[in-house]
Amino acid sequence: MTLVHLKSFGLTTKTTDTKGRGIYTEKKFLPSDVLYRSKPYVHVLKSSEYSNRCSFCWKTFDVLKRCSGCKHITYCSIPCQSAAWRSGHKDECKYIARAAPNVPTDTMLLMFRLLHSKREEEKNEAIQSPHNSYANVKTLIHHQPSVEEKEMYAQMGMMILSLAGQDIGTDIKEVIELFCKFKCNNLNINDAEMRSIGIGLYPTAALCNHSCDPNCVAMFIGNELYLKAIRIIQP
Repeated sequence: MTLVHLKSFGLTTKTTDTKGRGIYTEKKFLPSDVLYRSKPYVHVLKSSEYSNRCSFCWKTFDVLKRCSGCKHITYCSIPCQSAAWRSGHKDECKYIARAAPNVPTDTMLLMFRLLHSKREEEKNEAIQSPHNSYANVKTLIHHQPSVEEKEMYAQMGMMILSLAGQDIGTDIKEVIELFCKFKCNNLNINDAEMRSIGIGLYPTAALCNHSCDPNCVAMFIGNELYLKAIRIIQP
C-alpha cells in the first residue's frame, strides 16, 4: 500500500523480498535536499531534560514550573501547560500521580500517549492526518522479542494497565506488541548539537530501511523530523 501523501515529496513505498516494505524515490534528490518532513504521531521529552526544557514547546528556560498534579512534568508558562493539558496531559497526569513515589520511564510515558491518541481516534475520529494515525502504527513491523524482553515489556505493560485501569482501552497483548514496535521504529529526537533530548514515533519515516551506507540523515527542528539527502539519490 502506497501512502498517498508521499507522492507530494516525490516518494513512494515498495515491498521487496529482501528488504520488506520501504520508502523509494521517484525523482532525483541532490545533497542537502529535504526528502521528507513530518511531525511525530507521539513523542516525549526525555526526563533528563525536565530541568531546563519545557515539556510542551521544548524550548530551554532557566526557570520552569512543575505540574501541580503529577509533580513530574515541567512547563515554561501557563499557555504551554494549558495546551499540554488539552492535548493529553489531563489523562496522563493522574496516571503519573498514581505511580508516586515512582515515576514512569520515558518509554512508558510514550506508551501512555500512544494509547491516549488511539482512544481519541476511536472515540472522536480525531485522526491527526491520514499518514499519522494509529492505523499506520499498526502496520509497522517488529522483530520477535527475546524471552527477557517479553518479560520486561509484560511488566511495564501490567504497570500501565494497573495505573490507567479501563481508561486506556487495551489489553496486555496489544501493549507488548506496541513495545516491540517501539524498539524497531522509534527515533531519538536530537537537538542542534545531535544530543538526544526526546523520543518520537514517526510511522512513515520508520519505513526508511537501515543502511551501513546511508543516503540520507534524520535532522530535527524541535520535534519535527526532516530527512535530508547526504548524496545524490536517483529513482
